[in-house]
Amino acid sequence: KIPLAAPTFSVLKGDGGAFATEGTDVLRKTLDFTRYFTIIDPATYLWDSAKDDITGAKINYQNWMTVGADLVVTGGVRVVRGGLELDMRLLDVFKGQVVLSKQYKGPTSELRSMVQQFCGEIMYYLTGSYGVIGSKIAFVSKQSTNVKNIYVVEFDGYKTRAVVANGSINLTPAWCSEGRRLAYTS
Repeated sequence: KIPLAAPTFSVLKGDGGAFATEGTDVLRKTLDFTRYFTIIDPATYLWDSAKDDITGAKINYQNWMTVGADLVVTGGVRVVRGGLELDMRLLDVFKGQVVLSKQYKGPTSELRSMVQQFCGEIMYYLTGSYGVIGSKIAFVSKQSTNVKNIYVVEFDGYKTRAVVANGSINLTPAWCSEGRRLAYTS
């Protein structure tokens, strides 16, 4: 596993403290879920998200080596006109440089999606594959003796929702080749 540090995102503009905290939590949980990383305990970081640079230009890479990080993910949050802008970077501690940098814009409700999109970019950078990040799972759940509904959930168990609940027995959900529609037997 790769030792990775993920300090709390910095607030770059607006009242984004809650978004910074939530975004950091999503990032840590998503990358931990992949089992490619060991997330280093934030209590050991020699970092202050309120004043330390997130761009990589003034990062003290030696501090990150001291806590055992091979990679560091920094993030910055701007709250603008009811939406969010995220600046995300992956830093390689040994190279002493930014190896991946992306910006995302969207409504505040899309914070989780934006952060997970960057997690997918990290996986692609390191492995050449996005892995399971962003995928969905379809499954059947028995509601009663004669009712089985089909549900969809994100790869990490978030946002379970019924997609077929017609009071019938619905079985064998399978994603169509384009990955957007479900085929099933009812």
